[in-house]
Amino acid sequence: MDIALKTPPPPRLRIRIARTEEQIQRAVAIRYEAYAERLAGLAGDVALKEDLDETVDPVILFAQDAVTSRVIATARLNSGPGIRDLLAQIDLPSTYANDRLGYFSRMAAVGTPVEKKAARGLLHKALLQICVAKQVDRMLLLVGEVRSKLYMPWGFRPVFPKDTPLRLEMVHGRPVNLFQLETRGAEAKALELGDGLHNFLFRTYHAEIEVFNSLSSVPRRRIQAEPARAVRAIELTQASQALSRDVAIEPQLPAAAAQSSNVPGRQARRSSAAYWRP
Repeated sequence: MDIALKTPPPPRLRIRIARTEEQIQRAVAIRYEAYAERLAGLAGDVALKEDLDETVDPVILFAQDAVTSRVIATARLNSGPGIRDLLAQIDLPSTYANDRLGYFSRMAAVGTPVEKKAARGLLHKALLQICVAKQVDRMLLLVGEVRSKLYMPWGFRPVFPKDTPLRLEMVHGRPVNLFQLETRGAEAKALELGDGLHNFLFRTYHAEIEVFNSLSSVPRRRIQAEPARAVRAIELTQASQALSRDVAIEPQLPAAAAQSSNVPGRQARRSSAAYWRP
């Protein structure tokens, strides 16, 4: 009897923004664990919290098991004018001159292959949504040749030829290439890469992505008719009916005006419309 081997379903995840020191430290721990597993030589570089975790408008995401609260993946996005200073060693293409840039880094995941794939996919989608919300035109990524295969299926493409790697101080002189994803053209790129990716990124609702949950706290406003407007509408209706019967309408004068009409030599002004006859 043959037994069909089934791939276990991906875990129920929550994609959240690290807002507390504890959450940031949990993201840092996942970086170290993931790098130690596959890139042991780089693990020491990510063992501690970095400057970019606190500067250049950082957004640190983490993927958390919704049942056990175990953190299994993380990624970081920095944005704003400081990105150009950060990447000052790189001669960026002139076509990027007016772009608002984001710097994507520290993607790391642990667990089973199924867990890693699910977490990375949701993190990529959340990062794209954040870029749109923050009006980031282009995400940039520094990555070595081996790990570039993790990002190209999502639409990232190298900025410079493969045979001219960059050796930058910010990555300790290791050979890397600069990859980019134009967020404004991300949907067209996803369509180019296949319906599956496009459906995942742009047509499927993922409740797991909770990065915009603060919007749910905005109080709902009920539209109520203003009493003053309601009374005014009644008055206009009565005036119209009275005019149709050719009846003059005495305007209701404010108290100050009524008093002034009793002063010798002064008469209260009346609206000519109140005495208009058809």
